[in-house]
Amino acid sequence: MFLNDQSGFFTCIGNRWMVNPDSYKSMKAAVCSQNWAEDVPRGIMWPERPAMAAASTVSRAKRIAVLPLTGMIEHTQSMMGYFFGGTSTVTFGEMFDRVVADDSVSAVAIRADSPGGVSYGVPELADKIFAAREVKPIVGIADPVAYSAAYWILSAANMVVATPSGGVGSVGVFATHIDASEYLANLGIKETHVVADDSPYKTQFADNAPLSEDAEQKLQAEVNELMDEFVDTLARNFDKKASEVKQSFGGGGTVTSANAKQVAMIDRVATFEDTIARMASGRIRINGRKVEADWDEQVAPVAMSPLLFAEPKQVEADDPISVDTRRRRYAMLTGKRIDPTNNEDAA
Repeated sequence: MFLNDQSGFFTCIGNRWMVNPDSYKSMKAAVCSQNWAEDVPRGIMWPERPAMAAASTVSRAKRIAVLPLTGMIEHTQSMMGYFFGGTSTVTFGEMFDRVVADDSVSAVAIRADSPGGVSYGVPELADKIFAAREVKPIVGIADPVAYSAAYWILSAANMVVATPSGGVGSVGVFATHIDASEYLANLGIKETHVVADDSPYKTQFADNAPLSEDAEQKLQAEVNELMDEFVDTLARNFDKKASEVKQSFGGGGTVTSANAKQVAMIDRVATFEDTIARMASGRIRINGRKVEADWDEQVAPVAMSPLLFAEPKQVEADDPISVDTRRRRYAMLTGKRIDPTNNEDAA
């Protein structure tokens, strides 16, 4: 395990997290079980995985664009997002803009399977989706779950649906500080920060000492401020009062699909396939937050075909940087040493 490494988990501790705590705990345990200090080469730029979407093949004139919102949500994808899977709010926003501007796309479905993530970029993405509701219908689908930051984003759609076995919620914010002073002392390490006189708060969240009372109060104020924004945004998106959101939306806990429907955290409990079929057949008609839907009639399933809205750059064999990066990534994932003269090993 390592502390304060530029490629590692503990540099994220001071972030304001909007994620299901159980997922946060699992991710932290997975990272801490690896000797990242030895395994991760320094200076690697971690490229984002290609963003993909799917569109229904109803007709050329009427397509439903399906955008995936999966895994840990970050502003730009970090090493953790690359290994554990996740969504960049920047990349998602660019892809969203593209399908909204595409005249051949009649409606947009956001298919979420995410525990949430880091707060940066989430309010801006949600506002972008909220503004686009006047352009074309947008349906958010928790398939199966959309927690915390993912729920914030999904709530901005005209209509929010959750699959029967799924859930939403985890409406909350937290920040974590790890005091590693005892751990470092056991290793015989004493770390000292020399801070410029004009920046006394530069190292107030450093992990080589307990969190001071002032620093804790600052973190508390930040998470409270973000929580207020979260609640106000949900109130706007669902046309409710902030007090109703605080009282009925789970108090930070996760909420099953059935219970979420009872307290109006979602509009409908339905499968992803059924929702897409009804969107394509015109049985879901949306005007602002007003939803008119016919859920009683049976509808035929819609065939889905892959559609790349963000095509990944092709890596040429004679590109030494790309090939070298792939070699190192392959070695980290498999533990195998590869022949640096054989490009096929890194393909």
